[in-house]
Amino acid sequence: MKVGDLVKYRCIPHPYAEEESNVGIIIELSVTGKTTLSAKVHFTNGEVAWHDTEILDSMNNEKEI
Repeated sequence: MKVGDLVKYRCIPHPYAEEESNVGIIIELSVTGKTTLSAKVHFTNGEVAWHDTEILDSMNNEKEI
């Protein structure tokens, strides 16, 4: 992943909830350990948050968004 990539963040807020997803663009990357990378993402709902890149799905190579 790199700055400018379109990504999707998926989560289930509690055990009885439906899966929620949010789409955004990576605006900054940071090395958080020897082998881990975190991304600062600006989501379409206006939220800006840091997430481990392992839990983000890249949407750059998908045909449907």
